[in-house]
Amino acid sequence: MNSAEKILVLNLKNGDEQSFNILYGKYYPVLFSFSMKYLRSKEDTEEIVQNLFFKIWERRGDLNEELNFKSYLFQIAVNDIYNKFKKRVSEKRYHDYIKEVQGNPEYFSISDNRFDFQDILDWVKKLIDQFPPQRRQILTLNKIDGFSSSEIAEKLNVSVRTIENQVFRGVKSLRSELAFCFE
Repeated sequence: MNSAEKILVLNLKNGDEQSFNILYGKYYPVLFSFSMKYLRSKEDTEEIVQNLFFKIWERRGDLNEELNFKSYLFQIAVNDIYNKFKKRVSEKRYHDYIKEVQGNPEYFSISDNRFDFQDILDWVKKLIDQFPPQRRQILTLNKIDGFSSSEIAEKLNVSVRTIENQVFRGVKSLRSELAFCFE
């Protein structure tokens, strides 16, 4: 990194908007071109590069003017592109799952590939209804009715550890059933 760029990064680190604008003007086209090669979507590329510079501005106080600024920008771009690909894969899995269950009314109703919150809540309640009685009661009291573990333990005359165990197992089971929501 040349000394002029070091000064710009140092000034940016101190909050100088003009230095930010100069660095933005210099690197935006290069980063846009680089990101476009991988993303092949103008909208996604603009989003990545805009967010990258937003991060730079937000974290400007943490910049190290001794490090190569261009390499730093490209490392952020590579990470963001990777995350975008991961998101695309998750969205594809989600849409594949939707296609699979669309014809299965026992799950939930879907319109325009969007879940209605009430549909999801109904589905979760159906899943909870399949739990063993004690786990079902504990999970309902904890997650739906909002009681704390100690309140439930006192109410059911069992240990707090038992409550925490049952909640853990119930949530783990729900996560497994609702895995597509957590990808």
